[in-house]
Amino acid sequence: MLEVFVLKPRTLITRDELIEQVWQQGYVDDNAINRAISELRKTLKQHCNVTDLLKTHYKKGYSLQVDVEHFDVPSEPVDDNKADYSVNENHNVGLYQTDNQNQPSLENDSYSSEIPTNAKANQSFDQFKIPLFVLMLCIGLAFTILQFQSNELPENTDETVAIQTKAITWLKGQTVYPTMQRNGDLLAFGYREKATDNWQLIIKNLKNDTRSLINEQKTDFFPLSWHNQTLLYQKTSGEISEIWSLEYEEEVVNHKKLVSLPRIKYSSAAFSLDKSELFFIQENSLREPSLVKAVSLKSGEDYSLSTPRPGSAGDYFLRRSPDGSKLAVLRTDNWKKSQIYIIDLVSESTRRIYESETMLYSVVWQSDNNSLLFMKSPGALYKIDTSTQAIKKQKLSFNKPIEYLALYKENELLVTSDSMFYQDIFYKSSCQYGPNNKVKSDKAVVNSSYSDFFPTFKKQLAFVSNRTGSNQIWLRKENEQETLVSNFENVGKLSFLSWSNDGQNILGMAGNKIFILNLKSKHVKYLMLDGEIISSPTWSTDGRYVYYAKTHNSKWNIWQYDLTNDLSQQLSFTGGVSPKVFDQRGLVFLSESGSKLKIIDSNNEEKILLDKLNIIDTTAWTIADNNLFFSLRGKIVALDIETRERTECHSLIGFANHFSADNSGGFFYTLMADNQTNILSIQLPEM
Repeated sequence: MLEVFVLKPRTLITRDELIEQVWQQGYVDDNAINRAISELRKTLKQHCNVTDLLKTHYKKGYSLQVDVEHFDVPSEPVDDNKADYSVNENHNVGLYQTDNQNQPSLENDSYSSEIPTNAKANQSFDQFKIPLFVLMLCIGLAFTILQFQSNELPENTDETVAIQTKAITWLKGQTVYPTMQRNGDLLAFGYREKATDNWQLIIKNLKNDTRSLINEQKTDFFPLSWHNQTLLYQKTSGEISEIWSLEYEEEVVNHKKLVSLPRIKYSSAAFSLDKSELFFIQENSLREPSLVKAVSLKSGEDYSLSTPRPGSAGDYFLRRSPDGSKLAVLRTDNWKKSQIYIIDLVSESTRRIYESETMLYSVVWQSDNNSLLFMKSPGALYKIDTSTQAIKKQKLSFNKPIEYLALYKENELLVTSDSMFYQDIFYKSSCQYGPNNKVKSDKAVVNSSYSDFFPTFKKQLAFVSNRTGSNQIWLRKENEQETLVSNFENVGKLSFLSWSNDGQNILGMAGNKIFILNLKSKHVKYLMLDGEIISSPTWSTDGRYVYYAKTHNSKWNIWQYDLTNDLSQQLSFTGGVSPKVFDQRGLVFLSESGSKLKIIDSNNEEKILLDKLNIIDTTAWTIADNNLFFSLRGKIVALDIETRERTECHSLIGFANHFSADNSGGFFYTLMADNQTNILSIQLPEM
């Protein structure tokens, strides 16, 4: 984190920038950022004479109030196989109907913008007595980044823009290489449920929600591109890849094998505009780089189109421009950096237009046949003019990791992202060991083909699900019957559900707003609250108050909202998140760092109940049967509040969060399976 501030002294760094450059992942809890900033301030204060080196800009971000001198660092100088045209038997094709009627939609909220600041520090950098190792750290980090940036092209950075996203698939497994038919009715993608499975090809008809499945044992299938109703796809078994085409008329018909080629890179092939040639990347041995080749589908003759540097990894991704005149190719030397090359098929020339200091997974052409889009890091969308090499960068409110881009519509992208985990709801009755030192397995309560999360229990289980949309509340009764309660639209993601004591109302969050849903009338009331960010609402025992966490002056604390007179009041003043009612003893909550469990008793006195904790995810804890349960390093831990006795339960396959106690000493939680990817459409901003 210090590196980020050193490289941009006296410049506002937003929270989004910190997430992008420090954590480099999609979702980071605000508490994690607060803890990191606090630790950095302590470190700077320990080694300097002043305490205001790191300045907070209210609702915007932070800046380092020193002058840093950057030093220039010199940058370092920078056999063909014939095709086989034999035809094999068809592979398996299946057709099945899915249960869901509509696809879910997600809405992501942005809460910060980058605003230039001209604030000046009161002391100069020369006045600070920073130890030598801190100075060397700063200089070393600056040198490293300067080396990375020596070959970077200039970029234009805009403010963060809020965009809308929509889930296209939400499956239990991994989806890759989505390609959409031009009219937007047919989606093809690769899919597997487990990492040990072979990749299958799924064609989804978005109009009637039917799917055609193409699979074969010990064989991988990937889509390449649509041409009206014709899909070009790749079938790979061992080192041999076959390129096939199929026609789609309400279902898959007319399979045709076009060519067999050795060692084709996955999903890196495209037709010429007249379909007489196939462009592809041939994966060579470790000593020879992969390169772009073309093969005539008529004569079988093939030839090379690129010449990567010997000893490099070579080319690994290609896309043809819409008019068929150019190929965009990704190339790498050592799988640490990427270069974008343009192969002009008319002039038969090749030129490099961009070099990235990080790996790029894919690029996509826009319909103007001149602009390319790509993403270097979560939330950072780049657009490059292939003629002038001018670059524009746009920060998006959707900042989840993205692995693949494809053009959906003129103003929408298809992407694959691990932002949506497949989630099931489990129940844990205890954390006690029985015979043979084994803990009784947790029961999967809600285990559908979709994601279910944020459970809460009061005679029946309420939870959020995306089975016919992402903004829905469902109920599950003891007879396991599940019913849809309410469908929310255009309000942001639902989260943090909580029952009223009489079981007539459900409290929750929609985006950054707290709502109360009356189950009988289906009326929804939104509470009029102010604050930067609001989180984790819960009922008081008597139903008169709603407790919640809120940021004020960039600090989290616990507040209460009086439902009788619509007034808010601050309860904690030393920092706090994730409030929960603890029997009749009072209101418990976590410190911002997750290291302490505090309580506000009936006398409104704030006390420390437990300390020396390490709760990283502030949604992954609850109190049940006088035990504090929380998730830690892949296990659920039980800590007796009175005796401090600690018990570790069995390991989890995935990530546990959204803990919610029931009235019998157990609790529900959401288990998020690891390594899941699904397909989203992302609204494109103007660039």
